[in-house]
Amino acid sequence: MLQLFQQVYKRFSDKVPLLDPVKDMKIEDKSFKKVVQKISTFETRLEEHAVNSKPDLLDVLETFRRKDSLTKELENAKSR
Repeated sequence: MLQLFQQVYKRFSDKVPLLDPVKDMKIEDKSFKKVVQKISTFETRLEEHAVNSKPDLLDVLETFRRKDSLTKELENAKSR
């Protein structure tokens, strides 16, 4: 197995290509193909979303986490 992996890495450098389940693995199930298509569509939408172009994305996410945490604390305090 080690030799096999070494050959794969030697052939493809650091970019080992992902297998396509339909083409490479020959999966012919119609429901599986639909799921794969939906995943592909959602991945494309996620990559194209405007939030991905924000240079301060990590700061925005941290601010949102803080806001969410404070909101939960407020709800707990109100219920007590």
